[in-house]
Amino acid sequence: MKKIFTLLLCLMTLTLDAQELDIPTSITVDEQMQMLDDKQCNSFIVGVQGDGKDIKKKFKDFLEDRYAIEVKGLGSSLKGEGLNNSRISDKVFNLLFKIQENGTSNLVSLFMSFSNGDYVNSEKYASEANVIKDLMKDFTKSYYADVVNERIEVKTEELEKLNKQRAKDIDEKTDLAKEISKNEKKIAKYESKVAKAQLKIEKYQEKIKDEEKDIADNGQEVEELKADNNTAAAKKTEVETKLETNNKLIAEKSEELKALQAKLSQLLSF
Repeated sequence: MKKIFTLLLCLMTLTLDAQELDIPTSITVDEQMQMLDDKQCNSFIVGVQGDGKDIKKKFKDFLEDRYAIEVKGLGSSLKGEGLNNSRISDKVFNLLFKIQENGTSNLVSLFMSFSNGDYVNSEKYASEANVIKDLMKDFTKSYYADVVNERIEVKTEELEKLNKQRAKDIDEKTDLAKEISKNEKKIAKYESKVAKAQLKIEKYQEKIKDEEKDIADNGQEVEELKADNNTAAAKKTEVETKLETNNKLIAEKSEELKALQAKLSQLLSF
């Protein structure tokens, strides 16, 4: 019963985890004016679910891995000045990354500016704006892909553990069934001896005392084996209950794993 309770608790926890993050089917990067250094500046914004610190770290790693750009953290922001990267712009530029946290839903903003004080926008700097939009979209896809892959790994490990436990339960059930069958054969054997002994008592009065001893011994053996059989049958029932619960968990987790894999495939396809 303790194992069953543990498995049910595990299922409840995993169900709650799966509900915490809603994987998007599309990603939209918007432009929006925001106050920055006492003036309105254009920014590129995308909504990202998750922990703000984790998003910030993954964005920093994303810039370093994809663009070899290093930025430094400051509170909920990341900042890089005097940057050079021809994939983004042929000019020297600055980047400012900001997170506005709201529970698990966050607005992630990226500002790009030049030394002349201009902030990149689609109207004046269309080329850079398109690059930044693609960059933000690629980051968001990468972030969610990492989250989904981590969850797939966790679900896979959980399924492996459940399958191992199921295999053990099946082996135990098989062993108990064999034990019951073996004891039933012994019961039949000793019951047969008892019956034969009783016939001998009726037929051979002179052997009553000897046969009565055989009857008593064999009867005691029957009772002990029946008691063992009852114990084994009760344990077999408990194992069958555990196995049924385990099979249900495996089916549910397999469905969760398929759903996550489908979402990952959908996410990486656009």
